[in-house]
Amino acid sequence: MDMRCWPLRVHDSGVAILQVEATPDDIAAIEADPTLSEGLELLSRRVADTLEAQQLRTSVRRLERAERLQRALYAIADLAGSSREEHDVLREMHRIVGGLMYAENFFIVLYDAGQRTLRFAYFADVKDTDVPDPAAEMHEDQFAGSLTVALLHHGHPLMGSSAALSARFGLASDVESGPDSEAWLGVPMVADGEVHGAVVVQSYDRAVRYRASDLALLGYVTQHIRVALTRRRVRDELERQVQLRTRELSAEVQERQAGERLQAALFRIAELTNTSASITEFCAAVHAVIGQLLYAHNFFVALLTEDGSAFDFPYAVDEVDPSSLFQRRTLRRGLTEYVLRSAKPLLVDEDNVKRLIADGAVEPIGTLSVGWLGVPLIMNERVAGVLVVQSYTAGIGYTGRDQELLSFVALHVATALQRRQVQESLKVAYAELQVRIEELRRTQAELIENEKMASLGRLVAGVAHEINTPLGIGVTAASHLEATFGSIERMLGSPSPELRAALAGARRCVELVMSNLAKAGQLVKSFKQVAVDQANEVRRRIVVRRYLEEILASLHPRLKSTPHRVELDCPNDIEFDTFPGALYQIAANLILNALIHAFDDDHPGRVRISVIAADDAIEFVFADDGKGMSDEIRRRAFEPFFTTRRGSGGTGLGLHLVYNLVTQVLRGTIVCTSAPGHGTQFKIRVPLTTSASGTPGSTYATSTRGEPLTQ
Repeated sequence: MDMRCWPLRVHDSGVAILQVEATPDDIAAIEADPTLSEGLELLSRRVADTLEAQQLRTSVRRLERAERLQRALYAIADLAGSSREEHDVLREMHRIVGGLMYAENFFIVLYDAGQRTLRFAYFADVKDTDVPDPAAEMHEDQFAGSLTVALLHHGHPLMGSSAALSARFGLASDVESGPDSEAWLGVPMVADGEVHGAVVVQSYDRAVRYRASDLALLGYVTQHIRVALTRRRVRDELERQVQLRTRELSAEVQERQAGERLQAALFRIAELTNTSASITEFCAAVHAVIGQLLYAHNFFVALLTEDGSAFDFPYAVDEVDPSSLFQRRTLRRGLTEYVLRSAKPLLVDEDNVKRLIADGAVEPIGTLSVGWLGVPLIMNERVAGVLVVQSYTAGIGYTGRDQELLSFVALHVATALQRRQVQESLKVAYAELQVRIEELRRTQAELIENEKMASLGRLVAGVAHEINTPLGIGVTAASHLEATFGSIERMLGSPSPELRAALAGARRCVELVMSNLAKAGQLVKSFKQVAVDQANEVRRRIVVRRYLEEILASLHPRLKSTPHRVELDCPNDIEFDTFPGALYQIAANLILNALIHAFDDDHPGRVRISVIAADDAIEFVFADDGKGMSDEIRRRAFEPFFTTRRGSGGTGLGLHLVYNLVTQVLRGTIVCTSAPGHGTQFKIRVPLTTSASGTPGSTYATSTRGEPLTQ
């Protein structure tokens, strides 16, 4: 048999031929018969067309498959950068792989060779209902007989039935590893020579088999899944790190802001120490500062009293309990006292408080709070008080952080309170010092004034003593001259009219001399009174009101002739040892001085005498509602010989005598206050324990019932 070939041209490539086997005679007959030759030519062309069509379809299928693969890889890459949840991303990858091959049963396992742990990130199976937790990290020893672990250890793709592959690796059939499959294809995820996981597809249908092309396709897709998962893991880790760092930065910012708020609060508390007017105002401002740091709708400050037996509450704000609960109270067994006894902060909730009450450690005082936080206020190394915040609102309590914060603030509050107490003590001491200095200055001025007045009194007494002798001689001589004129008139009998007129004029001159000498004698007597020589009167005990009534009775003849009245305001039980004559002279002079100088005769006035007894002194106040004095006159009122009524019989010695009696005899003080149109007041303060000479029984020489001197 011979062979005859006809070329088959497919797309002009000439890559195939048509061979016909025949005898030489048949070949010769075919070649000789044009019809047969044309038939064979036609047949070869049809075969060529058929082959060309098959080749084209194959190329189209390959192109379509390549396009599907390309789209799948693009989709996998897009999934890697999406923000969808991991399970949603892996389920979408499963769908993509299912579009390339049979993948109804599909899972992705991630492997950590160092820890020897694996995690089934995605699992889909029509028969195996034991779906692993996608978040659970499981040790590989739990899957010692499974093809999955064998694949991870082997590090190369595996394809075949599960039974054949298990036999290949010497694995016993294990129901816990899942049902046997007719076709099993697994490709590991390998990077830098290390296995990081695997992608597995399997089939329980005998009609479904995986070919080498499926292995190549799954291997290609698996690497892209690995890259996508790696990118996603890196991105997730980066996001986690960013979130972690963001939280850290946020915490740092919050910590810094909290520190700045705390620092500002401490500065504010220190500033309040010097600017607050009172302890209550200071605590209120501190409350506002603490309210910016933690929940402080209910806040109070409890401070120990000096004897340590009770609590004072200089400041308290409470939404439930009344203000009466925050009045001074003796120490009991409340939560505040618990902090005081322990000298430590106390942070409790409602259950803790009930437990403390049940144990007898504390007793309930006020409404039971949901959260209670108290810290001690330590001053001079001892607990001097307690700072408390509390909450009655469910869900609002306090933490250890709040306790640390409030304890830190309490240290500065205690320091500020201690500094404020020192400042208050300094202020009180300074005020007392100013009072003492003022008293010293006043005493010094009084001593100087007393010495000046005493010197003036001695001067006046000396002058009076020196004038008294020539006055006596003058009175004697004038009396003798008057008697001589009488004798002359008798001896002459009936003198001439001229002589009688001369004698009468002489006698009028003598009378004028006698009258003026009498007035001079009265002045000398007044001058002697100013000296206040303590020689005659004895100190004795008197009932003040009764004695003042006697003085007013003695002045009644003078008082009844005026429209003015004198009122007495004195308790009945005031008694003291004094010099009654001096008191008489003082009261009489002041009353008559008011009648003469304070009032006009046609306008009724009032003089009020008030007496007040203190622990160590008696205070007399002589006040009138008259015309008053100017400041210039008031300052000179006690000077000797100063008077505003010199032409009306005033000597200017009445108030000077009063001043000397008060300061020299009674060892007291006298102060005059007055203003034009607002009357005059004399305030006399007489000590109860000191006499004129410093010993009981001292006396002084003056007329105790003499006529008062007018100013």
